[in-house]
Amino acid sequence: MFTDNTPMPWGMHKGKTLANVPDSYLLWLYTENKAHGELREYIKNNLASINTNIKKSLIKLK
Repeated sequence: MFTDNTPMPWGMHKGKTLANVPDSYLLWLYTENKAHGELREYIKNNLASINTNIKKSLIKLK
C-alpha cells in the first residue's frame, strides 16, 4: 500500500515522495489512465485532497 512517504516509482518525479509530487501531475496520471496498481489506488484514495489543492492553487493565481 502506497503512502505519502512512498517514493514515486517512475516518471519525471521518480524518487520524490508521493506527498511531494505535484497534485496536477498525479491527477493527470489518473485521468489519462497512466497510473496502475498501488499508485492508482493511492491517487484514487487522495482525489478529494488533490482536487482541493489544485483549486486552491488556481485561486492564488487570480
